[in-house]
Amino acid sequence: MPALDRHLVIQHYTAAWAETDRDQQRAQLAHCWTPDSTYEDPQTPVVRGVEALLDVIAGFHQALPGARLSLNSTLEEYHQVGRFHWLLRQPNNPTTYGTDFVEFNEHNQLMRVVGFFSHLTRLQR
Repeated sequence: MPALDRHLVIQHYTAAWAETDRDQQRAQLAHCWTPDSTYEDPQTPVVRGVEALLDVIAGFHQALPGARLSLNSTLEEYHQVGRFHWLLRQPNNPTTYGTDFVEFNEHNQLMRVVGFFSHLTRLQR
């Protein structure tokens, strides 16, 4: 398998979160996720594999009807790791910002995603 374009991998990954149809989500994840890939965030325990991530995405859409997640930066990468920013728009709520940290395998598929919500608080000096 040739190495995938990492920027396209991130686009497919965030597109899966934007979709509400499970088959469309699965189709997006087919471009970037493996049976051993993991996802976690401060509200979600570590999940492994496609079906587990699809369940997390379904829970996201169930908890936040009408919410839409979209890519909000380019991918910044260093060796096999990277990060990117996203934003979450919800009807009648302020926009939420977040950052995902990712690890890639040798084919540039996502092996680990760790998500954080909002921006870090700046230190006062």
